[in-house]
Amino acid sequence: MPEPGEHERVRSVLHTYARAVDSGDLERLASLVTDDVELRRVDGPHEGREAFLAVYRDFFASPVEWCKHLVTNVDVVVDGGRAYVTAYFQAVMTSPDGAWAVYGEYADELVAVDGTWLFHRKTIDVQRKLAFAG
Repeated sequence: MPEPGEHERVRSVLHTYARAVDSGDLERLASLVTDDVELRRVDGPHEGREAFLAVYRDFFASPVEWCKHLVTNVDVVVDGGRAYVTAYFQAVMTSPDGAWAVYGEYADELVAVDGTWLFHRKTIDVQRKLAFAG
């Protein structure tokens, strides 16, 4: 049985991830993942910390000027030193060309490393994109 508070500690990693993406903080993102992290998206798997960070470097270099992630409906199952997480997300973004929202789900696996929960696998399933009239 997980110790009290473990579920909340795992949830906190998801929220820290969202804030790091929204603020363009690569150093913070790097601190949230294992060396052999796997990021799964529609463009294929990205394996290893450097490949993971390259995805976000590209995003931070894109025309997106502002981004805010909302992470909800977080479900956490802790099994020993692993945590399995599903959650909904909404990301609202703006660029010189307009504004849009992206909706989808996360399916993540985190591992406890020296008492810290880190992403070992992160799956981002974008299910809908909506453009806002401007």
